[in-house]
Amino acid sequence: MEHAEARGRIDRRVLAGVGAQLRHRGVDPVPIGRRVGCPVIESDFSDPTVSLGQFVGFLEEAGRVMRDAAGIWQCGRAFVPSGLPELFPHFERGTRLGTVLSALVATMNKVQSGSIIRLSIKDSLALIEYRILDPAIWPRAFDVEFTFGFFDGVIRRYFKPDFRPESLVFEHEPGGRRIAFDSAFGLACVYGYSSNLFAFPAAMLSLPVLAEWPAGAKNDPPARSEFGEGLADRLRRAVLSCFGEGEMDQETIAEMVGLSARTLRRRLLEEGLTFRDEIERLRMEYAREMILQTNLPFMELASRLGYRQQSDFTRAFRRAEGIPPSGLRRLRSDG
Repeated sequence: MEHAEARGRIDRRVLAGVGAQLRHRGVDPVPIGRRVGCPVIESDFSDPTVSLGQFVGFLEEAGRVMRDAAGIWQCGRAFVPSGLPELFPHFERGTRLGTVLSALVATMNKVQSGSIIRLSIKDSLALIEYRILDPAIWPRAFDVEFTFGFFDGVIRRYFKPDFRPESLVFEHEPGGRRIAFDSAFGLACVYGYSSNLFAFPAAMLSLPVLAEWPAGAKNDPPARSEFGEGLADRLRRAVLSCFGEGEMDQETIAEMVGLSARTLRRRLLEEGLTFRDEIERLRMEYAREMILQTNLPFMELASRLGYRQQSDFTRAFRRAEGIPPSGLRRLRSDG
């Protein structure tokens, strides 16, 4: 099977919106874009989308330039008045928050590919989950802050002006700026989790719109490029989306790629592969990036990848890479 290379795309109008917000804050986005190979000037665009990796790299560089620890979050919040009419559906006055967020999540999954964006309810909390699937797109802290800042802005502007999240959970690890970010919002954020979560009371989902909703978009966002995807791309996306969700079974993965378990087995066998082969290959891809890019404990990494014991993960990694996980991390530390 030809290994999937698609890493995700995002509507270029989101990048243009970020650039406008940076200019408003006295930061020139053009040199930032040049440093990461991401065009920002409208005339430089040759495609309605940009690489998700480039977009994330642009936000990381912009976040480092800004002095305000919560600056990128504020950019996401401030993007709401222009971003909604440009990219998102029209809602009539009186629409409930739950309906609005469900529609926004659905549209964001069209605006951006190569990621998970979903709304769920657990116990008494509503959870917005966001995660980029490609483990090689790292670091990606500011991308999450921009996305959650956008949701924060929607709720504040149209539903609850004094809104504050119940809790924030991030994939990335804390650092000096992250501590300042906690202070800026008065929250003890959780770091180093398997995904990013924006939590607030589920009772808020019944809140009605308080202000006039902006006019709807004149042009629909570019559709995700999943139609016509090969089996490798669909399988990769399905498996990566399951990491951190518990054990993976063949029936669940087959359903996610739009095949029966029997057909998936047959298609893989036709290419001389097995389901287990592909699961292990993707596990090792994810593990390599997490070992090299983060300080995630090996026990947590093993659990996230669905291994019952850390020792099972260590053996599998050594078999695939010729070196134990601890050895690879030491090599990273040695430069």
